[in-house]
Amino acid sequence: MTYGKRFLKEFGKLLKDSGTPDEYWTTFEYTSTGNNHCHALTLGLIARALSRIKETKELFIEDHLKHGKITWKPDIHAVSTDDSHLLIDFESPNSSDARVIRKDFLHFSKFLEEGGK
Repeated sequence: MTYGKRFLKEFGKLLKDSGTPDEYWTTFEYTSTGNNHCHALTLGLIARALSRIKETKELFIEDHLKHGKITWKPDIHAVSTDDSHLLIDFESPNSSDARVIRKDFLHFSKFLEEGGK
């Protein structure tokens, strides 16, 4: 099983066991000012799932990846013992608009095109 698949399996178990309501990811209830816990909680769950995988060698939060003038800052960057890299950029429900393409996807694509690793 790949490192990514192991993460998905562990994350799925953790979500199920956490008892966190689905509304965290399906509504704006947990993304509004004063109650904006969705992003922080989700990143915590992701980091916890990765830390439970014995092959996780390094775990970075908001790592700055740079190649030349191109930079990209994923929310989480995990490295396994076989040097596989897992880059995760989570967007909460209030971020699921056109900004995601411009701000995240195009930046990441450019980073890879320029030879970033």
